[in-house]
Amino acid sequence: MARFFSIVLIFAVAANHADACWTAISATGFAEGCPIIIKGKIVAVAEARPGGDRLDDQAAIRIDAIEKNELKDVPLKVGGIFTVRMISRNNRSRSSTDLNYPLHTEAFWLIRLTTKGEFRIDLHPVQMLPLRHASDGKVGQGPRIESKEDVKGNPIGRYTVQQWIAKVKEEEAKAARHREKQRADEKKIRDIAKELALAPNLDASAFRRFRAANTDIRRDIFQLRDHDQPLEGDRLVAVVEIVLATDPNPSVRVFAGNALAYTKKPGRRTNEVLAAALSDRDADVRMFVCQALRIRDARDQAGVVALLLRDDSKQVREMAAHSLAHFLSSEWSLFPH
Repeated sequence: MARFFSIVLIFAVAANHADACWTAISATGFAEGCPIIIKGKIVAVAEARPGGDRLDDQAAIRIDAIEKNELKDVPLKVGGIFTVRMISRNNRSRSSTDLNYPLHTEAFWLIRLTTKGEFRIDLHPVQMLPLRHASDGKVGQGPRIESKEDVKGNPIGRYTVQQWIAKVKEEEAKAARHREKQRADEKKIRDIAKELALAPNLDASAFRRFRAANTDIRRDIFQLRDHDQPLEGDRLVAVVEIVLATDPNPSVRVFAGNALAYTKKPGRRTNEVLAAALSDRDADVRMFVCQALRIRDARDQAGVVALLLRDDSKQVREMAAHSLAHFLSSEWSLFPH
């Protein structure tokens, strides 16, 4: 039977954990990683003995409604009890992000199954959705849940506990590989930018790693800002000039032009190099370079920008008109009223 779960789209940090540092996350997105979602009240808490380092309390939740159950070997029923873990408030070692809910807390519970086989409600504040959010207009339709039901109408899922754990482990491994690749790419971006900044001459050898890199790497070199960007001044202008003239990818050329628009240390030929790119074969490049000249208030290039009023691309023509109007308003602002 198809089930729909209405949950808050964005849920803020719980008020009693205002000093915590949590990553903003949508309840809808978090729910996708939860095999069980129930509505219910905590009717009992088995607390860990005081003095432990990092132990768990166990909360017994009386089930008032079953919104989702993806586990076919964990039977649930309305009126039954489901026990979950949360970090104990009696621990010696505490963290600002510890979550522990008191007796009688009533909510929608987004329950995670960890790779250790533990059902937990303390991994993120979004796991506890107060019932008031279901009636105050701050709700949105959550993911569609497809599941079978037992003879009493309770949902029965597609996975065993071990199959779900294996799925979580694979997702975590995939995320770890993605993070590792991101770190490697970020290092490569900084290294290539530094090589271009320090190269004695901008010849073919200086651009060897740049040209061998993929499109994303080449593009993101020009997104480095402030202290992360070793390219600045005349060297940045020289690099951008070469990239605008030779890179085969329009996206890379767009980002190269934008780097000159937003640099805090422009070189002497910045406006001249941008103006030369107004004749680029790609309309997007012409449009964004024109925008870069407007951002730089490059009124000395108004004549070249005016030529784009006859461009084949409507977007380029509109950007040219917008830039020329900006230049004109800047000119008038120089005169006293």
